[in-house]
Amino acid sequence: MAVRVCVLARPCPGSWVDPYVAAFRRCCDTLVVGEAPGAEKLAEMNRPGLAGERVDIPCGFDQPFDLLARLPEGWRPDLVVGISGLGGAPLYPGVAALPCPTAFLTIDTWQCLYDYSEARQYDFVFAAQRSFLPRLHDAGSHRVHWLPLACDPEAHAPAPGAPTHDIAFAGSFSQPVHARRRQLLEALGVRFSVFAEENVFGPALNAAMARGRLAFNHCAVREVNMRVFEAMAMGRPLLNNAEAADNGLLDLFEDGAHLALYDGESDLIDRAAALLADEPARRRMAEAGRARVLAEHTYDHRVATVIDTIAAHRAPDHDTRHGWACRGTRLHAYLPWAPGVLVDYGLGLRASRIALRRRGVTEYVGCALGQGDTRRASCDTFLAEGLPPGETADTFAVDARGRDGAFLEEGLRAARAVLVPGGNLLLAVDTGQAAATGEARAAWLLAHGFHRRFESLPLENGGFILGGRKRTRALRDMARELYAVLAVPGVDPEELHARIPASW
Repeated sequence: MAVRVCVLARPCPGSWVDPYVAAFRRCCDTLVVGEAPGAEKLAEMNRPGLAGERVDIPCGFDQPFDLLARLPEGWRPDLVVGISGLGGAPLYPGVAALPCPTAFLTIDTWQCLYDYSEARQYDFVFAAQRSFLPRLHDAGSHRVHWLPLACDPEAHAPAPGAPTHDIAFAGSFSQPVHARRRQLLEALGVRFSVFAEENVFGPALNAAMARGRLAFNHCAVREVNMRVFEAMAMGRPLLNNAEAADNGLLDLFEDGAHLALYDGESDLIDRAAALLADEPARRRMAEAGRARVLAEHTYDHRVATVIDTIAAHRAPDHDTRHGWACRGTRLHAYLPWAPGVLVDYGLGLRASRIALRRRGVTEYVGCALGQGDTRRASCDTFLAEGLPPGETADTFAVDARGRDGAFLEEGLRAARAVLVPGGNLLLAVDTGQAAATGEARAAWLLAHGFHRRFESLPLENGGFILGGRKRTRALRDMARELYAVLAVPGVDPEELHARIPASW
């Protein structure tokens, strides 16, 4: 039976969203919930008349709604996937409360700063650019994986006709961020015949790239962008800047075999001249590059990676989980997906290692805090007192209901010390133990180093349950550091730092 996937997205032709949506439809039983751009928006984006992927359930993301109530009767997803689109606008705000695993795909993480906040609401995060994995962890995401972009063999294929120019480029070169790309194209134009065109999509993109004996690409912010995979799928020998190795390009392709890397303007001229003088070498590179992307780097491959990664963490009991409102007062009923190594601080979970294993816990560490050893047999590891130095965990549970404030504060300090970056905090508190209102509770958690991920309805016996993610660095600081390194034209790192809220 096919995996049922609900995709949250804003489809847009010419972006990565549409080929991802198409691949999910091919590989899974898929329904798409979201917003598709109208004719006016497409014209504004220089995509007039292009047909994008359809949306099965049209829905805006700017207001809260019950996602499960919008789905067809009897159809319940095995997985919900959010795909960040152009600009990185927020998607469904209630994703953390869904009763199935969730995954978020972040692509332009370097400029879509809201993706950091969005990502930590999901169980799994897949980033197209490898250098952002530690940044996403530090900002509060737990299980983060590298998932490069890809090609769509149905859309990206060799076009008929003989080349008319030495070098072809199709893509943006007039925006400030692409100033270096424009300089390199101008330098190539002094020595070679160059065809360069902006705002080309669909069959016109294939035709444009086919105009050159070589394809040129420049990854503006050291990323491995869409055109890397697409140009090779179109059967063109590709010239690409070496800085993209920062995000794993050389883990995907071999320089000189699948593509040709250049390091600066003079090297670009030299490599282009050498390839243009060697037609057999161009043919070998084009064939090898196309074979590699079709064998390993299509969007179907990427969807399979998402499904397989999540399936590897699936626990038998997960299929019976319900929404937050149905979980009652039992703390372990609120465990996240793929909880990994779990620390039970004060033994408030009231569950055995066997039951927790069925919920995805790989190791259950019980910290008794001097309460005796009656629960010793329930744990994989039993600690009579505190946690030893160097202990790490993926999930940390504290049931502070009925305890004093000192216990709660010490539990939060211990969680902060033990959890990995992005690790899960599961906290049960009495109403009087934390700030009285929801947003004040979020600020209270953040002051202890955690972003709030969810909050239960008030419990019958008082109090509530909070889920959080450990944050080790503020986004504003990471953004200042990132843009100081990337030196993007028009972006002042200090001015950006001042505009980003400290709570991010």
